Amino acid sequence: MEDQQITMSIMAKAMMTNPEHGYALDFVSRVMTPLLKKISDKKIKVISNAGGVNPLACRDALQKVLEAQGLDLKIAVVLGDDLMPQQAELNTQNIKEMFSGEDLPSQLASCNAYLGAVPIRDALDQGADIVITGRVVDSAVVLAPLLHEYQWSLEDYDKLSQGSLAGHIIECGAQCTGGNFTDWRLVQGFDNMGFPIVEVKADASFIVTKPKGTGGLVSVATVAEQVVYEIGNPQAYLLPDVTADFSKVKLEQVGEDRVLVIGAKGRAPTQQYKVSATYPDGYRVLVSFLIAGREAPEKAQPINSREVVVKIAVKHMFKEACMFFASEIAQASTGMAPALAGIVGGRPKASPVIKLFSFLVDKSKLSVAIDINGQRQNIQIPSGCSDQSFDVVAVGEVAQFTGQEIEVPLVEIAHARSGDKGNHSNIGVIARQPEYLPWIRANLTEEKVKEYMQHVLDPEKSKVIRYEITGSDAFQDQVIIVTGGGSGIGRCTAHELAALGAQVVITGRKIEKLENVSKEIIEDGGKVHFIVCDNREEHNVKEMIAEVIEKFGRLDGLVNNAGGQFPSNLEGISANGFDAVVRNNLHSTFYLMKEAYNQWMAKHGGSIVNMAADMWGGMPGMGHSGAARAGVDNLTKTAAVEWGRSGVRVNCVAPGWVVSSGMDNYTGDFAKFIIPSLAGNVPLKRMGTESEISSAICYLLSEAAGFISGMTIRIDGAASLGTRMYPLADASNSESFNGFHRAFIPDVLKQQLNRRKFMTVLQSEIAVGSEQFEQNKQALLAQIAEVRAVQNKNIEKSYAAKPKFDKKGKILPHERVRLALDADSPFVELCGLVGYAMHDDKDGSDAGGGIISGIGFVSGVRCLISASNSAIKGGTMSPMGVQKTLRLQAIAFEQKLPMLTLTESGGANLNYAAEVFTYGGMTFANQARLSAAGLPQVSVVHGNATAGGAYQPGLSDYVIAVRKQTEMLLAGPPLLLAATGEVATAEELGGAEMHAQVAGTAEFLAENDADGIRIAREVFEHLNWKEQTQKLNLSYKEPRYPAEELLGIIPASPKQPFDMKDVIARIVDDSEFFEVKQEYDALTVCGWAKIGGLHIGIITNNGPITPQGATKAAQFIHLCEQTKRPLLFLHNTTGFMVGTDAEQNGIIKHGSKLIQAVANTTVPKISIVVAGSYGAGNYAMCGRPLSPQFIFAWPNSHVAVMGSAQAGKVLRIVAEGKQKASGMEPNEQMLDFLEQSTAAKLEQQSTALFNTAMLHDDGIIDPRDTRKVLIFLLETIYEAEHRKLNPIRFGVSRL
Repeated sequence: MEDQQITMSIMAKAMMTNPEHGYALDFVSRVMTPLLKKISDKKIKVISNAGGVNPLACRDALQKVLEAQGLDLKIAVVLGDDLMPQQAELNTQNIKEMFSGEDLPSQLASCNAYLGAVPIRDALDQGADIVITGRVVDSAVVLAPLLHEYQWSLEDYDKLSQGSLAGHIIECGAQCTGGNFTDWRLVQGFDNMGFPIVEVKADASFIVTKPKGTGGLVSVATVAEQVVYEIGNPQAYLLPDVTADFSKVKLEQVGEDRVLVIGAKGRAPTQQYKVSATYPDGYRVLVSFLIAGREAPEKAQPINSREVVVKIAVKHMFKEACMFFASEIAQASTGMAPALAGIVGGRPKASPVIKLFSFLVDKSKLSVAIDINGQRQNIQIPSGCSDQSFDVVAVGEVAQFTGQEIEVPLVEIAHARSGDKGNHSNIGVIARQPEYLPWIRANLTEEKVKEYMQHVLDPEKSKVIRYEITGSDAFQDQVIIVTGGGSGIGRCTAHELAALGAQVVITGRKIEKLENVSKEIIEDGGKVHFIVCDNREEHNVKEMIAEVIEKFGRLDGLVNNAGGQFPSNLEGISANGFDAVVRNNLHSTFYLMKEAYNQWMAKHGGSIVNMAADMWGGMPGMGHSGAARAGVDNLTKTAAVEWGRSGVRVNCVAPGWVVSSGMDNYTGDFAKFIIPSLAGNVPLKRMGTESEISSAICYLLSEAAGFISGMTIRIDGAASLGTRMYPLADASNSESFNGFHRAFIPDVLKQQLNRRKFMTVLQSEIAVGSEQFEQNKQALLAQIAEVRAVQNKNIEKSYAAKPKFDKKGKILPHERVRLALDADSPFVELCGLVGYAMHDDKDGSDAGGGIISGIGFVSGVRCLISASNSAIKGGTMSPMGVQKTLRLQAIAFEQKLPMLTLTESGGANLNYAAEVFTYGGMTFANQARLSAAGLPQVSVVHGNATAGGAYQPGLSDYVIAVRKQTEMLLAGPPLLLAATGEVATAEELGGAEMHAQVAGTAEFLAENDADGIRIAREVFEHLNWKEQTQKLNLSYKEPRYPAEELLGIIPASPKQPFDMKDVIARIVDDSEFFEVKQEYDALTVCGWAKIGGLHIGIITNNGPITPQGATKAAQFIHLCEQTKRPLLFLHNTTGFMVGTDAEQNGIIKHGSKLIQAVANTTVPKISIVVAGSYGAGNYAMCGRPLSPQFIFAWPNSHVAVMGSAQAGKVLRIVAEGKQKASGMEPNEQMLDFLEQSTAAKLEQQSTALFNTAMLHDDGIIDPRDTRKVLIFLLETIYEAEHRKLNPIRFGVSRL
């Protein structure tokens, strides 16, 4: 904020020099000018406080640009914040600085009031397209469009507070997307940080997110840090439009990089605006010296500096005094201290010191207006409220010291964010876990903080104040009725809602049950009230609803849980019995819904969740319950449609295969035979629980489900938890919840449900931050850096050709790919370093085979992209480039991907013509087969496509030629002249216009590179491909451990073992892994998990593959084949076990069985080479020879026939045996050389770089990107499996 005021003073000075300045000039020239056409076309509204002290001049400059571009946009200007014209009057009012009590200076540089959102809203209401303001609070530029869009009342302070919080969170840009995050190491992509987006609903709840494909991180922690930034008292954050209370804000992670924010409260604003003035306070000179060389830190000590850079600053009222210091300090560079290496940045200059002066001014004394097209209108601003009293949040639990405590850095138990306003420092501290909070309170007392900060505090004036932010529960203070709350699901739901902060009202017919549940809730610290009511009678319901509203003044939610059923075959149900079930379940639901709506929710909104009496619907003996269920289902849908206009959401939960606490009351054959058999009939062999139903009810009631209405959701053991197997415990009560046992198990089911929990959350015991962890991390980071260095050499060499391309009006190949891809969409590069250190390549600068390739999205279509890297050797194809093309075509075939080729190639590298010729012909054959298979190929010919290279576009389905660039011909002018004597130009033989207008080879003629790519994107838009793509919309949880920790898991020494489950825990959803045959063989690990919400089988190793491990893995592959689950192979094996025991136990037989299973399975296979992958173990783990759909490697990985040391020893033993057999004395020196040279050669040929160069994998990936890559690949495979192609016999031909 202080920096902003300094900017205002600078603008004021600029305006004095030039009356047309005084605003942010670059806002007009650099920001708006290039974007105005798009803003106009897309009807985007723009609000900016770039007007500074001269917003009218900003408007005039922008208006000139609009007229020059022929655009008609309405610009509004907000006026009234600048108090400089009133300075003389202000000097007579005895104004004091609001913090220090100092008098108002006589000379001011700037003086601006912080206005609010109302004038911006009014400008938008009157049709303004662009609103320019002077000084407004930052949050107002977000609140104003919300007031305009949703027409919120200016007295709906809770919504105004939520809207202001949305603005507060994003006002500092990438700070809330991880740009200034305590745990900055968790943030990836700092070079492409995503700026925040808030998606705000009409009820003012909002989600913080960022653009897809950008760097950064949006988590509860990153958003929480921004919430506490510079807010001072969280219960009284004073803004012009509202006094905001952020003390009960609730944050919830609702998806990757998506955080839901609710719970801000508000009160009437104050009657004053805050004014920030600036005034000159002398001059300042800052000089910096660099201390360089050996022992630099020690050399800095004599001048009492803790830094190697010495900084000296002086301040004086007169500029001349500062300049005298600036001239004299120059001598210090040679004589002040050892190793001073000169002044940084040359001789220092004196700069004016601008100080901030803050005070309050009555709103009534300001005339706020808007100017639209020269017409000025005064704006009525609400007067505010003088009473700003509120109930202070009580201090929570404070830990008591016993002398047994340990000392840890604060950062290990808390996040923090600091920010300054004037002389005020705001530090927000957020506990990482609730249990840490009492200890933080005990240590961060006002006294201890003051003592710690004493070096910057004024001992007489400064003080430290600590505020509490309790956070809020999802249903804080909401009034919710739960019928049938005395037992079963109703009891469970009442407990859960009370624990989440609601005022719960439970109803039922039996007072004893209601009293017992009320006592339980009160003991747990909840709020509860009970009413005895028979909901089957309409007048009872009407009176009960009225009593609740009268007592609590509101009704936010209703859970219609009351019901009943009894087992009976259809032929045995009497009329009275059928009527009783229908009245219990259907009639009472109708009465309750109607009265809740009529008496309260029609005017105030609310949420209703019904219960369909379907606990046994469709089961033998429960037909009457099914009939009632159908009625409740349809009643829910009708109410949702009719009452939605009033802001009332109505949903329904239908319990399916669940256990009920009432089951023990059943008798006869139903209890003896049917109930005990239920679990065995459920697909997951488990029953749902009452707690699962209550969790679903709470979710549907909450704001998080604000987008759901009219839905009936079936919750049971067959569906509610996906593939997770969580059989219930073997006790009558399980899993405590705030003192309430959530899952009651009837006695009749205890024996049937007493099973072990199979699906487990992997518990990782990696000592993050330990010395060993850091050593491992640094070693892997060094290997990542080595790979990136090679990649960068190739990119740098390509970009070195930019001047040449610019001169020709061409775009570099890398930029062509970037231009073709959808903005912010994912892209997985394929085979990027193929050919590294092979043929002509020495250091990686020529790696890649002359091709840039990968899978990405073009106009929303997932496709394979291949671009000639014509910036290097004219894009000629090396032998490995041809092999790479064959691999890319194989991927396109297998994954049913269209292909986009951006071609500009001199054809085959003639130095290796013999190695290229035959395989090059195979690529042409594949093109024909791709077309025949129904896989479109689109080619943009950016330049040369000569000789055999001309057939690449010729065999494509769509060809786009670029005017004055395309040269697509079999024989160029020199060859034509030599062979036939004919003279012709390149344009006549193969130019773009010729192919588009005469030969008909090209379907489209582009003006330049960019236009050619634009046309290609248009072609993809019209392929009818997206429309036939089966969409995935899966929800899933991120792993419980950060991907960053993968760096420290893999030992620096390949000889040191590690547990691959620690890797699995960091790449699978929620770190959950369902392991198979865990006890049978520990070295081969098999199990199921989900990645990105998609089921997958995982096979990995913790060492060699034993006979048991081979059998186990082969069987697991058969199980995945049976269930059509893709397989993920994570390589970490020395190969098959050797030795007498292994041989006698059939290692060859069982190993062969495993290789057969891997080779013949039809399910998709993905391999990640995590560490070692040696010998036939590589085959067994689906290395390249076993044809996985995709295979990627980590930079530390090794693939070889055997370990390098073992290979050296083997050759030594063989050579020594030959020498002895020949009667020679073994030559130890020669044998040592043979062993060492063999080991060194095999070590070099086993590295990740060597293997990726040989095309033994599809690329090297950063371990931290493994999960993202796997999700992308699995989605690619999923699309392929669900896509139906339209093959034709011969492919597309140009007739």
